[in-house]
Amino acid sequence: LILIGLITSAIWARYTTVELYGKYQLMLSFISMVAIFSIPGFSMSAQISAAKEKHGNLKLLFRKKIYWSFISTIVLATIGLYYQIFKNDMQIAYMVYIASFIYPLYNLRSIWESWLTAIGEYKKLSLIQIWFSLVGLISLSISLVLIGNIYLVIIITFTAIAISNILIIKYFQNRTLNDIEDDDLISYGYQLSWAMIIPVILSFDKLIISEYLSMEDVAIYSVAMIFPLYIKTLYSIINRLITPHITSAKSIQEAWKYLKPKLIKISILFFFMGVIGFYSIEYAINIIYTSKYQESGLYAKWLWLVLAFAVPATYLANILRAQQI
Repeated sequence: LILIGLITSAIWARYTTVELYGKYQLMLSFISMVAIFSIPGFSMSAQISAAKEKHGNLKLLFRKKIYWSFISTIVLATIGLYYQIFKNDMQIAYMVYIASFIYPLYNLRSIWESWLTAIGEYKKLSLIQIWFSLVGLISLSISLVLIGNIYLVIIITFTAIAISNILIIKYFQNRTLNDIEDDDLISYGYQLSWAMIIPVILSFDKLIISEYLSMEDVAIYSVAMIFPLYIKTLYSIINRLITPHITSAKSIQEAWKYLKPKLIKISILFFFMGVIGFYSIEYAINIIYTSKYQESGLYAKWLWLVLAFAVPATYLANILRAQQI
């Protein structure tokens, strides 16, 4: 997954201008912003429902997620209209229009990822994630390298992911063990979504950079974030391994008893990763992304270090979320 991600981002760096890559990244940040309207807390509802064998909730969450995502579609279309009328930037406007049209089905990934995590289907989860990464790489290679069309990149990538989302969820719906529903777990997803406003606020970073600096600076910032985000990827992998035990725990004390010995090893791992990455990321960025993004290396190494040192403590919050506190 990391290798595919590096190849994908390297293609962007080498086959597009810095400005165009900045615009694409800005569009992705808009998608992150509007996610709050599609109830992101449903992912935790799915995770807990699977762990507690309330399998009837999968169908409900699937349907509700799509319904709420249409609000995000409207907001995205409004953003596109703003860039078309007031910014006179047709390129960003069309990119956002295309994404908004496909968004409701594109935005289902968190449901099946959380469900697979809770039922312990790690092999299937890994294979599906590799497939999603390959879809992005292949579509990018065809539409950008061979044809040179940014709109085709969005259409092909988003459509392929949307279709895959539907097939995956339908596949697991047909393999549920029961039809038991739990409205309280669904309601918990609504409540938890309020706590997810903070990540949405953080998604404004690229918008702020584009308004007060330039699209080129958005691209430089985005490349600087690539390596630090692999810290988040490792966090997610470890999280998937420990979450089923935490969500199935009957109390905070039971969950902490399971997590405590593992947290020490996790902390040591992230400490050494932070130090090694700090001294090597600048060289890696120059090699992979060319000298166009040399400035990204300075920001990347500090972001890497801070994230690596901060991650272990976040596993404690999983206990509170899983116990619905």
